Amino acid sequence: RQQSSLDVAARQYAVAEKNSNGIAEIDYRIAANSGETLSRLSSFEAASTRFDRALELAATPEKRAFIRLCQGELMFKVGSIAEGANLMEKGLSELGIRVPSTLLGLSIGIGTNLLLQLRPVPDLKQGVSHGRISDRRILTLQLLSKLSQYMIFNDSIKMLWAHLRSLNQVYRLPVTRYSVFSVSAHACYAAMFSLHGRGNYFGSLGRDLAQELDD
Repeated sequence: RQQSSLDVAARQYAVAEKNSNGIAEIDYRIAANSGETLSRLSSFEAASTRFDRALELAATPEKRAFIRLCQGELMFKVGSIAEGANLMEKGLSELGIRVPSTLLGLSIGIGTNLLLQLRPVPDLKQGVSHGRISDRRILTLQLLSKLSQYMIFNDSIKMLWAHLRSLNQVYRLPVTRYSVFSVSAHACYAAMFSLHGRGNYFGSLGRDLAQELDD
């Protein structure tokens, strides 16, 4: 049933593209949504074309960052992990966040974020929100989380930088389903570094937050 719905959506977006009225905002939405649908249908080449078109039409940093996120996920699906990570970095750059390019820069960033982790963990359950936070903040969380995920087996230093940065973002925002991933991922990363007590705590916290959000 889901496959059938996606097929119908893809055909509808194709019709919408042919009947375009030349309004950039509408064309952007059609191209972006069409790209996402085609990606889910594993029509990766066609999806890439739509995302390229959406990027040309994107009028704001948030929209460009979103398309970079989509492009990065597409590259990950086809096995181009390095290119996917590069696109996530471009998305972060659109939002004013520069990923350090040197070991020194990454180390300083990790140290800074580790210092922030020395503070007591806030009671995130009190911050559960069913409302919406800004698209910019959601995109920042998504891009940082995806970058850390892609870097697990490729660049552990950059993975740690991206993950700690995303976790510290979570502490400053109302909790939504977008931040539960960072909390849960921290349990896995803590276990990787033999911090089992911390891993158990964040694993339980991620589960509890997901239940609170009915996710």
